[in-house]
Amino acid sequence: MKLNILAKLFLVVLLATVLVIVFMVTFMNWSFRQGFTDYQHQAELAQVTVLGERLAQEYQRQGQDWNFLRNNPRGWQSTLLKLGEAAAVRTLSKRIRLRDRGGGLVSGSATVPQGIISERVSITVSGTVVGWLELDRQPIVTDEIANSFMEQQVINIYLIALFATLLSLCISLIAVRQFIGPLRKLIGGAQSLAEGHFATRITVSSNDELGELAERFNQLADFLQRTEELRGQWIADISHELRTPIAILRSEIEAMLDGIRQPDLERIRSLHADILSLGQLVDDLYQLSLSDAGNVEKPDAAVDLLSLLHDLLGAFATRLQEKNIRLVQQLDSPEALIIRGDHTRLHQLFSNLLENSYRYTEQNGTVIVRARRIDQDCQITVADSSPGVPDSALPRLFDRLFRVDQSRSRMLGGSGLGLSICKNIVKIHSGQISAGHSPLGGLIITLTFPLKV
Repeated sequence: MKLNILAKLFLVVLLATVLVIVFMVTFMNWSFRQGFTDYQHQAELAQVTVLGERLAQEYQRQGQDWNFLRNNPRGWQSTLLKLGEAAAVRTLSKRIRLRDRGGGLVSGSATVPQGIISERVSITVSGTVVGWLELDRQPIVTDEIANSFMEQQVINIYLIALFATLLSLCISLIAVRQFIGPLRKLIGGAQSLAEGHFATRITVSSNDELGELAERFNQLADFLQRTEELRGQWIADISHELRTPIAILRSEIEAMLDGIRQPDLERIRSLHADILSLGQLVDDLYQLSLSDAGNVEKPDAAVDLLSLLHDLLGAFATRLQEKNIRLVQQLDSPEALIIRGDHTRLHQLFSNLLENSYRYTEQNGTVIVRARRIDQDCQITVADSSPGVPDSALPRLFDRLFRVDQSRSRMLGGSGLGLSICKNIVKIHSGQISAGHSPLGGLIITLTFPLKV
C-alpha cells in the first residue's frame, strides 16, 4: 500500500512520540522504585542508628561487655523489642546483626545472603567504638503499605503516559495537517502552471521555509507569465518584421511581372538590398536563438580592447563622416585593457553600437568613445548627441524588436535586434551593459568587463 506524505509524517511523529513516552515511563518507573527503595533504606538506617545508641546505653549497664547477648538469640530478640519499636523490630530483626569491636558476631544471622549489600552503624561509648550494628539492604520493598503506594504510583504513571500519547496523537494530526496544507496548495499550483495557467498564485501565510517556498513559487509564476507574454509578443513582432520586407518584395516582383515596372538595374539593386536586409534579420534571429539555447561557448582568449577599438574606430570614421558626425576617441589608458573574450564577437558588439549611433545621431553630431580602467574592471562608454531617448524607453532598449520610433527606425533600416545582440554578447563575456541619457543630448551605452588576471 502506497502511503502519502500525510500518513508518513503522521507515523513518524507518532512513532517518535511513542518511543519517547515508553522511554520516559520505563525510566520513571525504575527511578521511582529505586528512589523509594533508597528512601526506605535510609529510614531503616535511621532506626538502626537510634537502636545503636540505645544498645550503647545497655552495654554500659551490663558492665561494658557483650556477653549478655552473645549466643543468646532470645536475649537478642527481647533486647530489640525492649529498645526499639515493635513494628520496626519485626521488619529489621532478620536483617540485622550485632558485632563486637573486632568484627566478631555477637547476635543475629551469621550469613549474608548472596548479592545483598550490608551497611554498618557504629556503637560508641565515650567516643570509643565498642561494636557494630550491621544491616542487610532490602532488595525490594516488602511492606504492604509501601507496595500499595508504589503500585498506585505506577498505575498513575501509565495513565499519564496514555493521556500523553492520546494528546500527542491529536497535536501531531493537527500539526501535520497544518504542514501538509501549504504543500497541497503548491502541488495544485504546480499542476495549474503545467496546464498553462500562469496567473496562478499562492497566498503566503507564514514566515517559515514553507512561506519562502510559496514566495519562490509566485516568483516562478511571475517569470513564466512574463516569459509567455514576451514569447507571444516575440512571435508577433517577428511575424510583423518578416511580413513587411516580404510584402515589399512581393509587390515589387508582381509589379514587374504585370509590366507595371521595368526590371531595370535600379529595381534589381533595390530588391537585392531588401533581400540583404531580410537576410540580416534572419541572421540576427539565429544569433539570438543560439545564445538563448546556451550553445555559445564561454570565450577564453586574451583580447586587448584598446587595440580592437583603435582598429574598429579607424575603419568606422569614414562611415561617420558620411553624416558629418565627429568621432572623439578617449582611449588614453596608460596600460592595456585585456579581458577574456572572443575577438569576433567583441568586434560585432562595438560595430553594432557604432552603427546604432550612426543611424540615429543627427547630422553634424558627435560620438564619443571612451575606455578606462576602474579597479579590476574595464569600462567602455559610447555616447552620442541628439536625438535623445525618453525615460520610459530606457529600460526597454535591450528588448528584442523594440524601437523608440517604429516608423523612423524602419526608415533608417534598423531591425530592432542590435542592442539585444549586444546584451547577449556582454553577458557571454561576464560583463554588464546599461543605457542612459548622454551629456551630449543623445544616448550613452556603458559597458563593464572584468579584466584578465
